[in-house]
Amino acid sequence: MNIEDQLISDFIYEQPQVAVKILKKFGYKIKGKITLPSINKAMFNAVYNDPKKEFINALESAIINEGYSNFEPVSLIVATGMSIISALNAKKQAEKQLNLQKKIALANLSQQKILAEEQIRTTAETDRINILLTTLQQYQSDLQSESTKRIKDSYLYAGMLGASIAVIYGTVKLLN
Repeated sequence: MNIEDQLISDFIYEQPQVAVKILKKFGYKIKGKITLPSINKAMFNAVYNDPKKEFINALESAIINEGYSNFEPVSLIVATGMSIISALNAKKQAEKQLNLQKKIALANLSQQKILAEEQIRTTAETDRINILLTTLQQYQSDLQSESTKRIKDSYLYAGMLGASIAVIYGTVKLLN
């Protein structure tokens, strides 16, 4: 906890009724019962998440007017101002981090989409190749069976041709 946060926390502890009045005056609401933790939550949310310049000025003024003896008013103003600046910078950094996380998440989603599309394309291509392979195997089987039939037919024709030649040769020899 930095010095500014400690000042705010001490102020809330010492003057909770003033802290509540300031919060209500600028439209900040305390959820639930008014307790020190609920005032702390509302006050720090108001300072860091939704700072209004008038609210910050009123808070600084209330802290200074209560007369903390360990700090002089000028250093309190400077410290509170630095706290506000650092809070605004922290808010900007948080927004940058949030935007970065959004960009990373969108990039991851985009890559997942591309990978899913690639998987679908690969699956479809694999199915296509399997169909082509089955077709080629069937074509090879058909060609082989047709070739076997033709070879059998060729032997049959050759045998018939041989028998015809033998019959003609035999007839020619008998007639001579």
